[in-house]
Amino acid sequence: MPTEIRAGIYGRVSSDLQEKEQNIRSQLEGLRKYVSELGSVIAGEYINDGYSGATLDRPGLDRLRDALRIAEMDVVVFHFPDRLARKAVYQGLELEEIEKAGVRVEFLNYPVDDFPESRMLLGMQGFFTEYERAKIMERTRRGKLHRAREWALVGGHAPFGYRWIKRGEASRARLEAIDYQAGVIRRMYRLLVNAQLSTRAIARRLTHEWVSIARGAAQWQPTPVSRMLTNPVYKGCYRYRQSGQVRSGHEEILIPAPPIVDADMAGSPGPVDCQFTILEPK
Repeated sequence: MPTEIRAGIYGRVSSDLQEKEQNIRSQLEGLRKYVSELGSVIAGEYINDGYSGATLDRPGLDRLRDALRIAEMDVVVFHFPDRLARKAVYQGLELEEIEKAGVRVEFLNYPVDDFPESRMLLGMQGFFTEYERAKIMERTRRGKLHRAREWALVGGHAPFGYRWIKRGEASRARLEAIDYQAGVIRRMYRLLVNAQLSTRAIARRLTHEWVSIARGAAQWQPTPVSRMLTNPVYKGCYRYRQSGQVRSGHEEILIPAPPIVDADMAGSPGPVDCQFTILEPK
């Protein structure tokens, strides 16, 4: 009686592309159906929901690689080569590791045979995928930089004290102050300017007063307090930074934002100059 073929299935969806890609559930359903039609049994499901394919540091992939070492499967099925990895070099490394374990690789939407031409096309497909992703990232970077230079908020992350309001069809993205958190920021500035407390003393005072902490931390720490007190956004200037692609350093653009503290409270001699500014790296 023939032995049943044991199949492992691997699914991955990156967090930044979930709206464009299949969600992980539909991806796994397709893989399960494919394995069933082959008459195989599923030996294991290895999932990475919200992990980039640009790195091999993924829990689900690590579990798959561990299973290969103890011969838990005869074949491993992926939806498409870029689910394994987006970088061609990483794809090659993982395919070699799987094949050295004596396990066959199959792709649901990209049939591959053992002919040299097919293997060559698979490698080329990996390079094309990597190239297309690099183009998308560069277009995204340039688009954000262009919007920032026109004083439009970009980034999608709101500092403590604000909520991020997404852009609409006729409106730009903007920051909106959160009353309670804005009050905490003002309290911190008063402790700094009026009471002349250090950031460590301010952190202790806020913790002692049971002031709510951002992002679920157990207590206030000096470093986040220092970052907040030196962030120009609270004085009306949102700071947008973008890593340089050619030059070292970064470009910094200051964009007008609703202030939470005034110049007197901030201990500044006057209002922050929030004119369109790009600071070149030194």
